Amino acid sequence: MPGQVQFEGDELERARTYSAQKPLFVRWAMQLSGGLIKNEKEAQIALIGLAGILLAASVFVLMSGPDANEEPPPRDPSDYAS
Repeated sequence: MPGQVQFEGDELERARTYSAQKPLFVRWAMQLSGGLIKNEKEAQIALIGLAGILLAASVFVLMSGPDANEEPPPRDPSDYAS
C-alpha cells in the first residue's frame, strides 16, 4: 500500500524500545533517589522542584552581591609604599 512505512526484521522493535525509554534525567532521578521517587511523574516533579530551587538560589546570590551604587572603601596610601 503506498504511503505506509514497511519495517523489516528488528527495526520495528528497536523503534518501539527507543520511544518507550524514559528520559535520561528522569532515570537518574529515580536511580539516585534511593527509592523515594517511584515513577516518571514523581521524577519530573522532583526535577522541576530542583530547577526552581537552583534558580532561586542563583537569583539570591546575584542579588546579594556588592551594590553597584556603593563606593569602594578608600585606599590607604601606606599599603603601596615599598
